[in-house]
Amino acid sequence: MAETSGRESEGRALIFFRHVYYLRVPYAYGHPDASRAMNPEVPYTDDVWDSLFRNQHIRWVVRAPDYPESRNTVLKRLESEKFVQCATGTVEDWAGNRIGGTRELQPIPILCPELTCRK
Repeated sequence: MAETSGRESEGRALIFFRHVYYLRVPYAYGHPDASRAMNPEVPYTDDVWDSLFRNQHIRWVVRAPDYPESRNTVLKRLESEKFVQCATGTVEDWAGNRIGGTRELQPIPILCPELTCRK
């Protein structure tokens, strides 16, 4: 997330992955299976998402590499209609079985839940 460096105080990132060791911006964990704030029982409409982004000061949405299955459809739609890709990163992850020792690079898009990203 080097592209966001220096603007950390302007908002938080909504993330859907657990390994946050190198994350250097404030974040909100968005996986509904492990976050009380993302109750899987609540239907997340556009208004609920807008409220979440506003109330949690979400400036970036980090898809890594997919959204949680229970939220995938609505977030993909929001991504195509309301989000703008404002940065990207790359992570190295295991490909297949760890015993094989094969790693692959995965692009991680960083999206703004706004019509434009402030530079």
